[in-house]
Amino acid sequence: MSGNLPMDTLDGEGNVKVKGADFVEYGSTGEGAITTAVKGGKILSETEAADYTAANLFAGTNGGITWTSGTWTYATDEALLVTLAGDKVAATGIYVSSTNVSVEAGKTAEIQISVAPWNADNKTLTGLTVTSADTSVAIYENGVIKGVAAGTTTLTVSATGMTAVTVDVTVTAPDTSIKAHTYTFTYSEIDLSTDKAVVSQSDLNTTNNSFLTIVDPDANLVTWRSSNSCIENKDDGLSVTFQGTGTITITFASTGGNNNSRLGLKNSSGAYIAGVASAADSGAEFQTVSSGADAGTIECGYLKNGNGTKKVTVTFTVSEAGTYKISCPSSETGRGARIMGIVMVDNFSDAS
Repeated sequence: MSGNLPMDTLDGEGNVKVKGADFVEYGSTGEGAITTAVKGGKILSETEAADYTAANLFAGTNGGITWTSGTWTYATDEALLVTLAGDKVAATGIYVSSTNVSVEAGKTAEIQISVAPWNADNKTLTGLTVTSADTSVAIYENGVIKGVAAGTTTLTVSATGMTAVTVDVTVTAPDTSIKAHTYTFTYSEIDLSTDKAVVSQSDLNTTNNSFLTIVDPDANLVTWRSSNSCIENKDDGLSVTFQGTGTITITFASTGGNNNSRLGLKNSSGAYIAGVASAADSGAEFQTVSSGADAGTIECGYLKNGNGTKKVTVTFTVSEAGTYKISCPSSETGRGARIMGIVMVDNFSDAS
């Protein structure tokens, strides 16, 4: 029986394992010519690799295998595999990626557990167990160490026939400091192709705009406007939820025609909270509505603001956590307002 060296059958991974070497790659021509030889993770020099040529491997007793004119001749595939495999690399212990781990309470840290050495033929750890000396501090499950409460403990990693390995775990108290979390409306990530298409919650959730919530998905109050790089919000079409205190800054403009568009922020009681307005574009005009149902909103006109091209920015300060509605009343015009930008800053602890 003869043929080329079956390199893809020797260790199941396309590596030719030859008498203790990690793998040896033979060229297709020449008397056992070696392309690459690796042992212990090191690429062998040409001199070192010579130990694995066909002539040296099978000098004396060759098991009936010969190499002639670039072709192996052997009795059976099994004979070839047994002869070439040589001594297998035995597993000698347990490897852990770190023996000292620090993790915050309530969070997790990954740890890798495997056979040592890395090139052992049998990579299975039989009877693997990981136990914590104090489960009130930290536990191990599904490949990660989970911090439970501040303190220290030791994990013991055991496997059948192996010397146990320990991992020292330090769990720190959660960081309760207040941090600013900033969310920004990104118009370019919403691409509905058709002007005036209705924006759905799923359109927002798959982008950086997921901090915005469509209040009534069936009311079709939020639409996408390609010509103005904006979304048009009508009545209480959108809401945001603050986990702490902060600010929300909204840049808007009037809709078409002779419309005067209004924008405000409603608290959970439905009352408008005060906003501070400024001209986003030079010459933009605006006013605070002082009476009626829309009192407290900021109004800007279409004609007075360059046919809707001049924008107004309003900043609202939020003094308590909760859900707030971005309201663009349609009572005057039947339409809402065009929103070009939203920046929300929410100040809260990540541990909350």
